[in-house]
Amino acid sequence: MTAGKMETVTERPVAAEGNLGTYGDALRRMSEAAADAGDATTGGKLAELAGKLSLDIATLAFCGHFSAGKSTLVNALCGAQLLPSSPIPTSANVVTIANGEPAVKVEFVGKDGSVKEIPGVSVDRLGDLAVDGEGVSSIEVRYPIPLLGDSLALVDTPGVDSTDGAHRAATESALHLADVVFYVTDYNHVLSDVNFRFLRMLHQWGKPTYLIVNQIDKHRESEVRFDAFREGMSSALEAWRIELAGLLFLSMRKPDHPLSQMSELLRVIEALKGEKEKLLLHSADRSARHLAGEFKEGLLQRQAERRETLLAQAGGESGLAELAERRAALAVELEAARTAGERQLDGLKRELDQLLGNAGLTPAETRERRVPY
Repeated sequence: MTAGKMETVTERPVAAEGNLGTYGDALRRMSEAAADAGDATTGGKLAELAGKLSLDIATLAFCGHFSAGKSTLVNALCGAQLLPSSPIPTSANVVTIANGEPAVKVEFVGKDGSVKEIPGVSVDRLGDLAVDGEGVSSIEVRYPIPLLGDSLALVDTPGVDSTDGAHRAATESALHLADVVFYVTDYNHVLSDVNFRFLRMLHQWGKPTYLIVNQIDKHRESEVRFDAFREGMSSALEAWRIELAGLLFLSMRKPDHPLSQMSELLRVIEALKGEKEKLLLHSADRSARHLAGEFKEGLLQRQAERRETLLAQAGGESGLAELAERRAALAVELEAARTAGERQLDGLKRELDQLLGNAGLTPAETRERRVPY
């Protein structure tokens, strides 16, 4: 009874050509074009993408239900208790973790919208900020994590099922910049519609996504064979038209459980380090296309709103119809005036031709008697 080895995203062809500098320049041009067209939000997101490429670090985002074990898993990968783990919704903010000397960078957003950095925050205070950090816009952590090296960073996000709009916006922002997504769910809720809707969105977005089923120690072989359970999951994913980069089973409570695949997860992350540039290019391309779609929808929405405003100014549909009738009438009058003008011009031309013709018939003595003016 084993979970088995899986194919990874690094073993598949990823559509990505070019180089980071070229993509970065293209994203900056797109950002300027979107901003000039009146969409500052999309312009800002495209600028963020360009800035991320310049960092040359691939981002692995961990998301899923709250209390599914995301933060516990991230701590295990870091080899330290950096994030709080509790039965209440934690990680109220997006936390980015990279390899390096211990340091914390925290940005606060004031009530007036101003952003300021709080220096000198210790790693020991990170847990409090991740849970109760009111006003915190972002948290960046550096800690000695050999697994990440200089190529990767981990991102812990709020729960996708949070009722807090700010949490959902933070998660969306993190996924916008993520190069690979690890979606964590617990064994008892693996077939939740929330999971499938979110996974479907990631699939449509084009983000390489690994589904991690935590708490696999709750599985009872006497109730359902593991192979049948896994096949049922595969059938459900196929029904939702979701293609994953990989499927993993873990038990953070019982790491030695025979179905737990922590070693396989570590192998995947190690492999991702070698595919950093390819992942960065692929993610930038997919996110740029996604944002271009959002820009188009926003443009159509603004045009529709402009039409409604003009329609209201015209007096509604009836007023618009009257304007159309008046326009048509004016067009007829204009055409009639143009035709009349052309007829008059033709008449003048005929008179001129006749005068010129008569000039050749005038006797010479008559012409000589003309007094020049």
